[in-house]
Amino acid sequence: MVVPVIIVAVGVYFAFAPLGLNDGYAGLILAHTTLAVPFVVVTVLATLAGFDRTLLRAPASLGAPPLTTFRRVTLPLILPGVASGAVFAFAASFDEVGRRAADRRSRSAHAAAADVRRHQRQHQPHDHRGGDDADRDLAAADGCRRRSAPPQRASPAPLMQ
Repeated sequence: MVVPVIIVAVGVYFAFAPLGLNDGYAGLILAHTTLAVPFVVVTVLATLAGFDRTLLRAPASLGAPPLTTFRRVTLPLILPGVASGAVFAFAASFDEVGRRAADRRSRSAHAAAADVRRHQRQHQPHDHRGGDDADRDLAAADGCRRRSAPPQRASPAPLMQ
């Protein structure tokens, strides 16, 4: 797509907010449909550009109604374009869902690691050496000390009691 995802997301948010569609499946489905429609339209229009309209005269001359003509003649001829549009739309929608799920997993893993580090810092024995040394020990607890191993400490208290 030409427009960055964040711009589309902000636009969809402000468009859906007055309608109350920001936090439900209806808004999610509508947003994904809105983003997927251009893929289908472009591929179907490209297929219809090569469609020979004289093929529609045969069923009409035999008395077939327009719906039957569409179902028996037009649709089978343009089905590859419709199918490819559906595949492109699914891939675009799946890409967005996969990206959001990966972001959510990544954030939750980082948040859990930060919670563990915060809990370990709160339950460490108090250090009386002062600012710089205490900061260096906190950095070592995070695994940031350069070459030497972090000092041995008592195991932290359990997270849940």
